[in-house]
Amino acid sequence: MSPDNSGFRFRSARGAAILAGSLLLLFAAGAWLKSLATRAPETLPDEGPVAAFAARDAGGRRWTPEDLAGKVWIADALPAGCASCLARGLRMTDLQTSLERAPDVVLLTFVDDPALSSPQKLSELARSFGARAGKWTFVAGRSPFPEPRFALVDASGRVRGLYAESDPALASEILDGVGDLLRERRAAGR
Repeated sequence: MSPDNSGFRFRSARGAAILAGSLLLLFAAGAWLKSLATRAPETLPDEGPVAAFAARDAGGRRWTPEDLAGKVWIADALPAGCASCLARGLRMTDLQTSLERAPDVVLLTFVDDPALSSPQKLSELARSFGARAGKWTFVAGRSPFPEPRFALVDASGRVRGLYAESDPALASEILDGVGDLLRERRAAGR
């Protein structure tokens, strides 16, 4: 009788790739969080306060800059006719994964497309990108930031970074900025 060498096998190459990608993201997120304690904060530019906005999520909750006070947040937008919406959503998915263990950081996606702005469509978008409740919210409304940009906002509601969607280093620049803002908060005792 020959020994069974079958061991554990993935049912598909896709499953193996998903597991490998997930492990890589978790490792990167852990390394980034560890770097928060050791890296000296850079002084990020202060682009001024976030412009007033009012938007609603799929549950009907109203969102304004005041609702985000005390949180560091990252915003992007899905405007009408957005040709790069899938890529934007995937970048936010990566950021959400990297920031999973950072409770004072949230993500907000403004959806300014009437065809996608109903509560049902907002819920579908959130599900399709794997948005986690309390971490990443899709809201119907116009983004207060210039397009096509991702924005980093500090806990006081001030814009501290605007990032070009086309920047290949977008995720690492935003994560570095988030780390700087969290260290600033810690240094200020907040």
